[in-house]
Amino acid sequence: MKVLVTAIGTMGNALPFLGWARDLARRGHDVTVLGSPYLDETCRRLELDFAPVDSFEDGTTEEQRVRPRQTRKLLRQLAAEVRPLSIRLHREILARHVPRETVVIATSWQFGARIACDQLRIPLVTAVLQPYFLPHRMPRPGQRVAQRVIQRVMRRRIGPIVDSLRAEVGLPPVGRSFTEWTFSSELVVALFPEWFAPGLAEVPLPTVYTEFPRFDGLQEFHRSDELTAFLDAGEAPLLLSESSLSSQSGDSSGFDLPLEACRQIGRRAILLSADERRVPNPLPKAVGYFGYLPMSTILPRCAAFVHHGGLGSLSQGLAAGVPQVTIPRFMDQPDNSRHLEALGTSRNLNPRRITSESLAQALSELLDSPSVQERCQFLRTRVQSEVPFATASAAVEQIARLSRLKSRQPVVC
Repeated sequence: MKVLVTAIGTMGNALPFLGWARDLARRGHDVTVLGSPYLDETCRRLELDFAPVDSFEDGTTEEQRVRPRQTRKLLRQLAAEVRPLSIRLHREILARHVPRETVVIATSWQFGARIACDQLRIPLVTAVLQPYFLPHRMPRPGQRVAQRVIQRVMRRRIGPIVDSLRAEVGLPPVGRSFTEWTFSSELVVALFPEWFAPGLAEVPLPTVYTEFPRFDGLQEFHRSDELTAFLDAGEAPLLLSESSLSSQSGDSSGFDLPLEACRQIGRRAILLSADERRVPNPLPKAVGYFGYLPMSTILPRCAAFVHHGGLGSLSQGLAAGVPQVTIPRFMDQPDNSRHLEALGTSRNLNPRRITSESLAQALSELLDSPSVQERCQFLRTRVQSEVPFATASAAVEQIARLSRLKSRQPVVC
């Protein structure tokens, strides 16, 4: 089976697809990652075939590549990139597909993949990384406005672009059913367990729920004597993480509040950021920064985890069995954080109202609660008992088998 796996966007969004690609390759399939150019070295070390696909034009400045942290601004930026990304992704799929052997894995936002699959009549697997983006679920009242904004942008700004691209390759327009068209009618893979987000409305598409896609890159290649010395020098620190979806400012002010909270409760901390410019310099004596750290390596030696509510981060926290504090900002992060808080292992704080005192209080309550610690260990056992990507890869193999059988059936006149 030839599998084309798209991995486009931030590191947090790309890593699950790299882990899935490696699992499929280990099962003996011919896998190519179509991804953001910065993933080239990572794919090389993972021994994955890689083809760069960028959403930006050659003349795009570095400032224009920075992702905003406001939903509307992010959607407008993504809409502006639809045409160049779709063209490049479509071109790579057409060049690399093998007739009757190819399956494409992509998110619902990678329209070039859907266009190519419609043109070539090959199977498409739509991957959904977060419960928030699962189609046709009943949103909470507070989410309905945000989802209407997303759907409006997709229909008004993106729909006409997609219809134009489809017309160029002889396909009919999608029209008013655009939102539904973005999801595969053959298979939707929800990359999270059903127990994490109970109560979702029934999805009118063939959907498979899987294990958390826990994969953080090159943990087997990462060694740091300096980190080990820091961990061995005192009690377990708190891990303070920042989203790789960085804001326009490259300063270190984002860590000021959580560091002050750590000082108030007298706890050590490790900072996790993809951008060294955002790390305070000099650091307080009780705080460490060691560049890129695989979460699966560092979290089991931490006492608690403070982060933005991304699904990859929170699933690593669950696997490590540590209490978590989420400070979600936009898109899926508030929804992820509510699901996590419902499990009894975290606190979800509003970024507009948070203070160092409220964060310090939340951390103290979590760290001092026997029931929270017991719940963390229960979920740790549950998550670690699941094999990441096993269900997802098996579903892709099943779709490939069904597609081959269908292609061999005689045509009835």
